[in-house]
Amino acid sequence: LSVKPKTEVIEILKSLVDGYEDWINFEREKSLNLDPKFENQAEKNLTNCETAKARMLSGIDLIDKDDKVFKSFQAANRAMQIQFAWSKKREKNDSSSSQNLKWRPFQIGFALMSLQGLCNGNHPDRNILDLLWFPTGGGKTEAYLLIIAFNLFFIRLKEGKTADFHHTDVIMRYTLRALTLQQFQRAASVICAANIVRESSIENFGENNFSIGLWVGSSMTPNQIKKARQIIDNPEDPANPKKFNYCPACGDRLSWKDYFVEDKASFLPNCENSSCELFEKQLPILTIDEHIFLEPPSVVFGTADKFAQLASAKNSGNLFNRIFPPSLIIQDELHLINGPLGSMTGLLETAIDLLSSKDDIRPKVLGSTATIRQAKKQVFRLFDRDAFQFPPPGIDFTDSGFAFTETEKKGQGRLYVGICTQGTTEKMVRETMTGSLLQTINDERIEDTNKDAYSTNVGYFGSLKILGGAFNGIQEEGVDSSRKFASQRDETPVTDSIVPAELNSTVSATKLDDILNDLSKPYGHPRHQEILLATNMISVGVDIPRLG
Repeated sequence: LSVKPKTEVIEILKSLVDGYEDWINFEREKSLNLDPKFENQAEKNLTNCETAKARMLSGIDLIDKDDKVFKSFQAANRAMQIQFAWSKKREKNDSSSSQNLKWRPFQIGFALMSLQGLCNGNHPDRNILDLLWFPTGGGKTEAYLLIIAFNLFFIRLKEGKTADFHHTDVIMRYTLRALTLQQFQRAASVICAANIVRESSIENFGENNFSIGLWVGSSMTPNQIKKARQIIDNPEDPANPKKFNYCPACGDRLSWKDYFVEDKASFLPNCENSSCELFEKQLPILTIDEHIFLEPPSVVFGTADKFAQLASAKNSGNLFNRIFPPSLIIQDELHLINGPLGSMTGLLETAIDLLSSKDDIRPKVLGSTATIRQAKKQVFRLFDRDAFQFPPPGIDFTDSGFAFTETEKKGQGRLYVGICTQGTTEKMVRETMTGSLLQTINDERIEDTNKDAYSTNVGYFGSLKILGGAFNGIQEEGVDSSRKFASQRDETPVTDSIVPAELNSTVSATKLDDILNDLSKPYGHPRHQEILLATNMISVGVDIPRLG
């Protein structure tokens, strides 16, 4: 999609819709055998499927007829391909021969469906919140990162030099700091890749860097540049502005250096690896509120509650340029915006919607979730918009055309094992199991290529108190237990010491970055992590594929 001529790209995209149309026709045949009491609901579902198909075709037609849309779509795909290749290079454990990004059908389908609303402010789709509803780990993030990249390229190409300056085009909102930090890093990688594409076509996409800013609470990032200078060299300070420690291209540690903006010294990271594609480039990653207001980034990442500061934070209005206000707002984990937080968000959204509107054209809003109930009611109360769920359901809840539940057993799936603790204590079982699992890596039945899947033990705890006890107990008894198992199995002891990683609310944001990075390192890597003790922080949005 990033390199083929337009005719081939259109043919590829139409094949996706053709497949979806075949599925819809198959569902219609199934509906003929339904109990009469289900016929009305089945027809409603299939009508929504037809709407999704028509909107995807409309997006393809736009790509075909508007050369600026086509160029932006290709550029966005190129940026996604570059960052994908970077991620594979950083992992260093990719056993596949291909470094090419392969889209899942629903990801491209969602992007196609959103194009008319993004590109045409007067189109009816503009005032619909498109909700991407897909299971955790399915790839929702990549879908809207593609849309973000497209939006940035399209605005630069459509508006020309008048849009080639620092202003905010996209607002991304989250609810949990761990989720915000990790998704910010993933999006920053795409922004850096987008700049590689921009530099190769400055005449189309402008001279100014695309940029990204992290706008969250003062306990996580500093509000003032002056405060940042005081804590920049203190890695233990939770508000340290160094929220991006590793180069998105090569994985080496970044250095943060002085950067002057309007005669005020701020900080931006750069890579010092001479063999890296980003060598000596200042990465446009802003983490200080004052810097964000002085040079509004193309994409602003923030927590939902931070936007309450629009009423009081000096210069925060700079994020809403009157000529080019934000044209795209994305709310991730939409189902978490409920209760008191939902009430506050609904109030704030009235102001954000107004600030992001120009000539009665409102911003396009997207949402994503893995689980939600009464989505239309919630979206109307929060955003004053109708909602369209994608993929829409068909006849059977186990099959949406883009994803289905496997009913036939094909090979070995997941096997769950329960341990009975009767006659002993939870503490003893945990420490004994930890030692056994650590030693398992020496089991000759496990091939070297599969060892990574067995090399990190994740403990999930309901309270910090129990987690704290486990942290001490595993360090004290886990090694001894491991040695006993090694002796019983006639194996070499696998470890001399254990220092578990923690993922919970007490971990500073700076340390959290290091932990998430280490957890992505494969078995055999010097920074590989053997034990992780986590609270429910790990259950929502934290994406570490090798722990899947």
